[in-house]
Amino acid sequence: MSLEFGVFDHLDRNDLPLSEYYEQRLQVIEAFDRLGFYAYHVAEHHFTPLGMAPSPSVFLSAIAQRSRRLTWKGRYDQFADVPMELAPLQKPHPPLWYGAHSPESAERAARAGLHIVTNDMPGKTRAITDRYREIWSATRRTAPLPKMGMVRFIMVADTDQHAMTIARRAYLRWRSSFSYLFEMHGTLPESPLRAESFDALIAQGQAIAGSPDTVRAFLAAQIRECGCNYVVGQFCFGDLQLEEMLRSVELFAGKVMRMLRGELSL
Repeated sequence: MSLEFGVFDHLDRNDLPLSEYYEQRLQVIEAFDRLGFYAYHVAEHHFTPLGMAPSPSVFLSAIAQRSRRLTWKGRYDQFADVPMELAPLQKPHPPLWYGAHSPESAERAARAGLHIVTNDMPGKTRAITDRYREIWSATRRTAPLPKMGMVRFIMVADTDQHAMTIARRAYLRWRSSFSYLFEMHGTLPESPLRAESFDALIAQGQAIAGSPDTVRAFLAAQIRECGCNYVVGQFCFGDLQLEEMLRSVELFAGKVMRMLRGELSL
């Protein structure tokens, strides 16, 4: 399977009025669609600023109005330039995804034939993908390997310094939303994602900010280390401005994504 790239989004709160917030996010999603990302994954959180789309189907319906790629070539079905008015009936069902956080959960997903994604640190991620491959090989034999994805915070700018300045600021706002409900009750989430700073998150292997060359080198090493065939970037987080997100996505698509596909043949 070739290397693919997707997007993960919490839709976490910032200071914009909600109408402007949604409009900006939809503009960024239009860029994802235009620039060739495989898929957009959105979280579902309730009663917290971490998730401004508690009913994902409603938000995804708005996305469908903005996207232009229905052309699809899959294992079970192929569609070329299908009009937006038509919806394919996928059999036996649409692609299913499983959030894997242990070798045991990876085994369950492999036996069920599900794609997996994880936001764990590299060492744990490798244990997950190794177990998935082992079970898939034993139970599915020659069937094409599904996507095994790793989620990483990604910010790309023209220089390392500029990217880090943006990411450090935006991450603190995202972290505040991530910890919101826990802090209300006098505790903190037991998660490496609540790192004190974006620098700490990079040190844990769960984020990168930098120039295209810096981001490409980081992800190339992580793909090899983690054994993944699907990179899921969290490009929208905290108080990132529209122009910051669009520039990051454009640089990533033009100077990171294409090069990694050429360098890493899976």
